[in-house]
Amino acid sequence: MLEWIKGVLAPRNRRPAAEELYRLGEAEALRRNNGAAEDLFRRAIALDAERAQYHFGLGCVLQASGRLEAAADSYRRVLSLDGAFLPAMLNLGSILQAASEHAGSAESLFEEALALFRRVTEIAPGAPEGWINLGFVLERRARLREARAAYDRALALDPTLADARFNRSLVLLAQGEYRAGFEDYEFRWPATGFPRPVFAAPEWDGRPLGGQTVFLYTEQGFGDAIQFVRYVALLARRGGRALLRCQPELRRMFEQVTGVAGVVAPDEVPPFDFHCSLLSLAGLLGTTIDTIPAEVPYLRADPQLVAAWRERLREEGRALRVGLAWSSQSLMPNAAGKSTTLEALAPLRDVPGVRYYSLQVGSAGREAAAGLVPMTDLTAGIADFADTAALVDNLDLVVSVDTAVAHLAGAMGRPVWTMLRHAPDWRWYPDAAQSKWYPTMRLYRQRARGDWRGVAEEVARDLRALAGRRAATSPT
Repeated sequence: MLEWIKGVLAPRNRRPAAEELYRLGEAEALRRNNGAAEDLFRRAIALDAERAQYHFGLGCVLQASGRLEAAADSYRRVLSLDGAFLPAMLNLGSILQAASEHAGSAESLFEEALALFRRVTEIAPGAPEGWINLGFVLERRARLREARAAYDRALALDPTLADARFNRSLVLLAQGEYRAGFEDYEFRWPATGFPRPVFAAPEWDGRPLGGQTVFLYTEQGFGDAIQFVRYVALLARRGGRALLRCQPELRRMFEQVTGVAGVVAPDEVPPFDFHCSLLSLAGLLGTTIDTIPAEVPYLRADPQLVAAWRERLREEGRALRVGLAWSSQSLMPNAAGKSTTLEALAPLRDVPGVRYYSLQVGSAGREAAAGLVPMTDLTAGIADFADTAALVDNLDLVVSVDTAVAHLAGAMGRPVWTMLRHAPDWRWYPDAAQSKWYPTMRLYRQRARGDWRGVAEEVARDLRALAGRRAATSPT
């Protein structure tokens, strides 16, 4: 086939027709040879610039190559030629929605994406893809009732759609309908493309255990694991013996969790009677928004590590010790929207009586050296979450975006102020100042899209009051 393609493209007495070039471009795109496909599509367009399909093919390979602005231009060209070209509407809307997540004043991008998806549902009300995309863009603006209605429409058309069931689960959970939400949440496996683990022994379905062993495993990010490891104690009360597989960074912390009989490495599969994902336990154990097991602490720092870190924090003075984390390290698609920068947190630098400590590991931690918010950076000594927990135990307060550090402090029962984007993850609903999952956590929410500075100003105001009370009650 490859030789045939070369033969078609070889110089001849006639110029290859635009349609031939387009078909060859399709073949290269299917092989993921995006560069070759782009060249062929552009040659086809040069011969016939009025064919919407040619511009759509070009947009697809540009999008696959990560050149999103150029792809958006191609899709707009498609729609100028054919205003009812649904795939171009869907692809362009998805690009614009994603771009709006990263731009603080990008409401115009959101409105354009919303208009495109609404137009798809008007042109093709029987196509579930339009309703799924409409639901997603509405959920990302916290318009939960409308988002749920869109997902319901998609599922009425095709009840088997995993994407719609999973996306709807996040809305149901945000609305506090935990039973139905956790049922739909089980569709996360096919919806995200992550393979559901398969073992010889059966998956636990909530039955009484009578001393039988359940092999539990983490999935998704560190924060999810920390949030849901609380359920191991409830499993133990059901008579289960829990063996837990987790990321190496969590091992030392999770070895101390009530009900954990043992922790194994990520590639280890011990003998067991049943298996279950840690994130499926809430549904299996019948959690409702009013029965969240929120007793803290359920994670505790190692006393020896706490003492060792105390020696590193021997600075004199009565300053309030505050740990900072400003960037999510998650690989999930929505991680960027959860993160901010130290520049946006500049209002914190002017609060008197506070000493800041960096809790930010990874590449974003290098911002600490810039001095935008003066702080002590001891993160080079952090090997895993056991070290982070010991450092947190020596602090008076943690201020963090929605990342694993916030979950850790909350699970330890330590004071933590969590800064949230405008449309946060389901776990941070309802819209209140107190977290239902972590009693010692206060929530600070963006009131306008991308307004991290406004959140920082609220935090700075409350920090100023807290530091003032601390100074007034401390001995001279």
